[in-house]
Amino acid sequence: MGLEEKKENTLAYLTVVYSLVIFAIVFIFSISSYLAFSILVDNFVASDLRQELRYISSQNITENTKWLTFSDESIAVLDKSGNIISVSKNFPSFRFSKFKPGFHLGYINGKKIMYIRALLPNHLTVIVARNMTKFESIKRKLLSSFILALVILSVIIAFTGFFIAKAITNSFISFMERIYTMALNFSHEVKTPLTIISTNLSLLEINPDKAYIERISRALKQLNNLLNKVVFIAKADEYSMLSKQTFMLEDVVMKALKELEPIIEEKGLRIELNIEPIEITSSWELYEAIVSNLLENAVKYTNEGYIKIVVASDNKNIIIRVEDTGVGIPKEKLSTITKEFERANADKPGFGLGLFIVSKSVGILKGKLHIESEENKGTTITVYIPF
Repeated sequence: MGLEEKKENTLAYLTVVYSLVIFAIVFIFSISSYLAFSILVDNFVASDLRQELRYISSQNITENTKWLTFSDESIAVLDKSGNIISVSKNFPSFRFSKFKPGFHLGYINGKKIMYIRALLPNHLTVIVARNMTKFESIKRKLLSSFILALVILSVIIAFTGFFIAKAITNSFISFMERIYTMALNFSHEVKTPLTIISTNLSLLEINPDKAYIERISRALKQLNNLLNKVVFIAKADEYSMLSKQTFMLEDVVMKALKELEPIIEEKGLRIELNIEPIEITSSWELYEAIVSNLLENAVKYTNEGYIKIVVASDNKNIIIRVEDTGVGIPKEKLSTITKEFERANADKPGFGLGLFIVSKSVGILKGKLHIESEENKGTTITVYIPF
């Protein structure tokens, strides 16, 4: 089973589970609310009928009893076996045998039925049927409307839950895919420098050549660089919450150039600087990540020519622009180049994290990133960060 098929199966399964859980919760809540409301109202309405039944049960009712009639109530008397002894003419028709001992309340043929068993002499049962009052009639209609509304609401919420669950599931699966991709790419990127280190350590045992040590040193720097980038990605959001500091943007640029100086000199690249003396109070780590990764990419992908660095400001934004005469970015990759582990040129060493870190840092600072590039001519990346 492929990754896409697993994704679809997982999505379908989780969506169904989420939907069923949401529907079950809403349905149980609806039924519970209905029952609680019904019991509350019934208890309130039935208080006067209870009193009448207690009065009836206190009378000397025997099997010779023929009729017992109160105002608008109809009465039936049953023996202990459930057989009818006497019943009013207007008593509603129903099966007396279905009643069980104890006090009960119900509705039959538009009448409220209350009955009491085993509290009378000779274990007789008295059943009172009374026409529903206007309040009771309204209450029943309200209860019917209430339960209907709850059922409709349950269905609506269930459908809404379905789409919400689908969105959550999609987001969760996308997140897991990102972790899977990052882990896969990370292991791949780590493997190369580790192989270099292992190979050159073996060669050092045979021949203690300084070149092997230099290769090991470069591989270790690669590993350290990768780990630093991964740690930065994990902690990037924290940097905006740390105590801010005041610094000159020129210092950030010069520090990054100092670290890249050996490669710049080796390639013979010309560096053009146009830096305004701008002092800001912000996160040094985020600005350093932006500048160092922009310059690192420019130096890496430029074999000859120049790299131009501009730091300026307008009324609203700080502007950082890095322009190079490098290999450029293929047109089809411009829309995805800021994603993690995305590389413009697979032939060049790197991890594909540089522009992702730039984009993430710019986003944290609520700025904008603009990329212009043409293959074999160069790339210009401009960052706009509000003051």
